[in-house]
Amino acid sequence: GVSTGTDTVYGLDVDVTNLNATGGTITSYGIDINVTGDVGGDSKNIGLNVAVTGADTNYGALINGGNVGIGNTAPSSQLHMTSEAPYITLTNSTDENIDGGREGKIIFDDHNNATLSMIESSHDGTAANTKAKFQIYVNNGTTATERVKITNDGKHIITGKMSISSDLKVSGDTLIVGNLEVQGTTTTINSN
Repeated sequence: GVSTGTDTVYGLDVDVTNLNATGGTITSYGIDINVTGDVGGDSKNIGLNVAVTGADTNYGALINGGNVGIGNTAPSSQLHMTSEAPYITLTNSTDENIDGGREGKIIFDDHNNATLSMIESSHDGTAANTKAKFQIYVNNGTTATERVKITNDGKHIITGKMSISSDLKVSGDTLIVGNLEVQGTTTTINSN
């Protein structure tokens, strides 16, 4: 290794350039991997296995151009999944029984890496169970702030002003902390 300066090491460097075509259909592959296994015994196929460790910063893959298709040979967005069950699973590998622990997040950032909004699922409470809560955060101009929370017992907590253009139906008890403003006619029906 070097002691000063910059050193770049490639295990495999593939450069493919296709120029001067005048017609026809051109398809270029940097790497084309085909693995066919045998069903006899307990068999497993792995098309690509990447393990990157040891450096100050480790990247498993850098894709700087083009869309990625999973089960799709013509992806129309940066990540396009096609199957009979196109699921995305986020697994938190930490075994912790704290409120807000075992969290998984999808974060929406802008061009300056500021978080505009975020959805989060995490453990609800401190008991050793699988009770969860679901939260939606929206940036208020300063930071991403919780605006909606659904707890494991079905409680819905909405923070901030709410504008509704359609009917709102609440089944069960309702707790309002703060003022209640009603514009229009109110009807009270006591079924007890």
